[in-house]
Amino acid sequence: MLIQLDTRMETQTTTVRGERRSKPRVDCAYSAIVRGRARNQEKFQEPGRVLNLSVSGLYVHLKRSVEIGRELLIAMWFEPTRQVAQTPTIVMRGLVVRAELLADGSYGVGLKLEHHRFL
Repeated sequence: MLIQLDTRMETQTTTVRGERRSKPRVDCAYSAIVRGRARNQEKFQEPGRVLNLSVSGLYVHLKRSVEIGRELLIAMWFEPTRQVAQTPTIVMRGLVVRAELLADGSYGVGLKLEHHRFL
């Protein structure tokens, strides 16, 4: 396992042998707003927390379940303490490739990124 720690940004890059992902991931805790459609087809917008990020995907915690294959829009701030009212740093669009119920009743959602734009 290769671990690099950047203390300035408080992020950690992890690469594990046997990993299926082709790009390294960065463990983080960035604030985000997530938009999409829930399992019941209802449109939603809710705060989320991006917990890991790579060039090709991300993992976010949400309060609701989202179907695999569903498209989500994520507006994210690279500063964990930044106010939601301020302009996000990056906007990303991706497809849900993983959705799991967590012990606390929230959901962990993995996305494969299709598009991103820095603001």
